Amino acid sequence: MKKFARSAFCSLLSLILIVSVLQISTLTVKAEGEVENIFSDIKGNEWFVPYVQFVYDTGIMSGKGNVFDPAGNMQREEIAQIIYNLAGKPQLHANPVNPFTDVKSSDWFYKSIIWCSANGIVGGIGNGKFGTGQKITREDFALMFFKFAQARNLDSVNNIDNTAIEGYADTAKISPYAKTAMNWAISNGLISGKGAAGAPKSEIKLDPKGYTTRAEGATIIKHFFAINIQKWDTIRFGRYEQDNNIDNGKEAIEWEVLRVDGNKALLVSKYVLERKRINETYSDVTWETCSLRKWLNEDFINTAFTGAEQKRIPTVTLVNDNNPKKGTSGGNKTKDKLFLLSIDDIMECYGYQSFDLDNIYGFNQRLICAPTPYAKNAGIEEYVITEEDYNDYKQYGYTEDIIGMIGCSWWTRTPGENSRSNLFINPLGYTGEWYSVHDAGPGIRPVLYFEFK
Repeated sequence: MKKFARSAFCSLLSLILIVSVLQISTLTVKAEGEVENIFSDIKGNEWFVPYVQFVYDTGIMSGKGNVFDPAGNMQREEIAQIIYNLAGKPQLHANPVNPFTDVKSSDWFYKSIIWCSANGIVGGIGNGKFGTGQKITREDFALMFFKFAQARNLDSVNNIDNTAIEGYADTAKISPYAKTAMNWAISNGLISGKGAAGAPKSEIKLDPKGYTTRAEGATIIKHFFAINIQKWDTIRFGRYEQDNNIDNGKEAIEWEVLRVDGNKALLVSKYVLERKRINETYSDVTWETCSLRKWLNEDFINTAFTGAEQKRIPTVTLVNDNNPKKGTSGGNKTKDKLFLLSIDDIMECYGYQSFDLDNIYGFNQRLICAPTPYAKNAGIEEYVITEEDYNDYKQYGYTEDIIGMIGCSWWTRTPGENSRSNLFINPLGYTGEWYSVHDAGPGIRPVLYFEFK
């Protein structure tokens, strides 16, 4: 059995799909243009445009021909379908129970309502009916999303001010069954009152019995994502060749959420996407001056993302830290849209199950990452993790889940022992070694910030 030495091992690759434990769903973002240029009834200066843009880009809501109908009312089955989509369209159990006489197996919303009902997310309106075709009120909209958050054990359910609904002009109109959900929705910014700007709370209405417009629904959904997207969730965003079949076009890139900072999330590709050198020549470089940085921010970004998608990727200022052991300079700060993780990023976002500060040896099985078939064909070597590897690494907190996983090496942007080398992660999620900046062994896991607004 092959083992990895702590110096100069062959460049091998890995698969880690430690899928998010509590993922809302896999969020797919495909920006096809500005909604004001797609829908004739949306103007760029209207308050709801960013929210409609978000639900349209993610495919959560679509238009009605060439209009979006922002003032149109949403129906109960539409919300069930949206929630079912957010959950990843899970399979129904065999012989599912249908408690509703107005929901037929041939209906387009059948699976969504049956799944939501089985998970306690929706109830009926009485007399064995779900209420298909009925407009949904603001309080019922809040209730359905609150129950979805509870079913998924999302963090936002722990953020409830039980007095949030008090003091509004129409608090008394909130149905008893919806009070907790409305408190949750207000506490988390999903619903706000209706009234003149600067008016006292006592003059602002929550309008719980009012119907939810499509513009309001888009707003609530966008806020729901912003407060519930969490570390280790998956976002599909952009497209790049991955299955090594050029004829069928590019595939959606899957990104893992490492951190959520307000209205943006730090993402790293789930797989190694490419085989690239840090620098095209063997010479002294920093992240600022290396050829890989230019490739990511010129070639890769234009290949993987449309112009509309690129608007969701902010330019950020990077601090390029020195090598923590050797002191090799990381160089100047840079402004980038695309970049690689540094060792400091990895320590902050992943942590280490075991870490030796004196030797910068770190171990974390979440750092195991597989190449795509395209990257493998480009020369990235795979390594299948064995039981023997597990026995060697369990002292660092690794679990048996790693047996059979596929691993590979991938670059960080942190320099190695000198300015002609860079640190990389090995196929078993181990940090602490470096290759020449001109080495073509490790692969590339691009990193970016994704803006929700």
